[in-house]
Amino acid sequence: EEARVILIGNFRYNRVDGATPVAGVAFKREPDPEPLVYAEAAYAIARERWLGAAGFETPIGDPVRFRLGADIYRRTASEDVWIVGESENTLFALFARTDYRDYYEAEGVAGRAIWEPGRDAWLELHAGVEEHRSLAALARARTRVSLGGNDRFRDNPTVDDGTEGLLRVSARAGPRVLPKTGGSRATLRYARAGGPMGRDFDHGRRRATLHGSRWL
Repeated sequence: EEARVILIGNFRYNRVDGATPVAGVAFKREPDPEPLVYAEAAYAIARERWLGAAGFETPIGDPVRFRLGADIYRRTASEDVWIVGESENTLFALFARTDYRDYYEAEGVAGRAIWEPGRDAWLELHAGVEEHRSLAALARARTRVSLGGNDRFRDNPTVDDGTEGLLRVSARAGPRVLPKTGGSRATLRYARAGGPMGRDFDHGRRRATLHGSRWL
């Protein structure tokens, strides 16, 4: 399999970071879903804050059934990613002064082990330690560029500052990318903060998602 270097380029806009250009580089093998190695940096102009991430994922075996990976990062995080995508949220922030997500800053390190016995089955164990920092509501006062909507962005709510130790188990039935001809995918996740990982937070969360498409 051929491996190649890929340049990473992106742009996002929200009420706490303002305009945020992203640039980086990745080394990817064609059949693998994630890069073998990557590094990227971003600059949140409204907060005057450097963000970034770096990591790797190593496939094991031939055919590949197991993968091991790890990441280190500082990012503007949100629990609302599953509700609205990054591109859609950026467009609404730029053209309607509407931001559907709430944000906090997360800095940490995480590792994962993945078992993929077939194209339509996948199991992941994730473990990480993450520092949470609240983003002040006044941050959005410096994010003023928008072509429509209200006069100002709504406040960004605060979060409890502290360190989270997280274990997460995820399982998927169905293809990772739904084919154009149609298909379905179900994903189950259970995340546990605290417990054997300790730190400042103690909670559990279950989430189930179902995606489907149909070719017409």
